[in-house]
Amino acid sequence: MRHTDQVEEGLRPLGEVLAGLEASGQGYWLAEAHRLQGELLQRQPLSHTVQAEACFQQALAIARHPQARSLALLATMRLARLWRRQGRRTET
Repeated sequence: MRHTDQVEEGLRPLGEVLAGLEASGQGYWLAEAHRLQGELLQRQPLSHTVQAEACFQQALAIARHPQARSLALLATMRLARLWRRQGRRTET
């Protein structure tokens, strides 16, 4: 089995989890699910880096509440790592 196939297998159930979390309004875990989705998407070919960045941005936006600071930190670190790989030093 190819690595890409394994990533796709992980994305399918994660999509179901995201839908359930969005419906239930569980923001804390929704942020983590978006971060995980971004992690998986960045393991796909380069065409998925924009989607991965959007997932990290979404996770960060959701996690900006005082109760979710650790998740905000994780999302920020992953987004910075993605940008570094893309050669992006600064963002406006």
